[in-house]
Amino acid sequence: MERSLSRKDNSTAHHPLSKARVIVLISDDTGSAPEMLAQTFLDRENTILIGSETAGLMSTNYTFEFTNGTTIALPIGQSASIRGEPVYKIQPHINTEPDEALSVALKYLEDNRL
Repeated sequence: MERSLSRKDNSTAHHPLSKARVIVLISDDTGSAPEMLAQTFLDRENTILIGSETAGLMSTNYTFEFTNGTTIALPIGQSASIRGEPVYKIQPHINTEPDEALSVALKYLEDNRL
């Protein structure tokens, strides 16, 4: 039997997993699709971002390939939050050096057990 998290209205707000705490590690190496994923988690409750400011590469690109092998990616759209606000770079809730983010996240989980 296949079970879906969504309800008839496509809302997952009342599902028990929607209240789960999520920690997302980010840094200036977080760009493009991973940055969009971080933004998606940021738009829900109980998400903590740990690390440093993201790269700010959330754009939609159209790629042109030329016969000589040259490729050009032309930005044609800007990503937005679920509230419709444009997103350029994402700031963490807890700012750390990239190589310390994992240990800070583990410490945060240890200190904030439910």
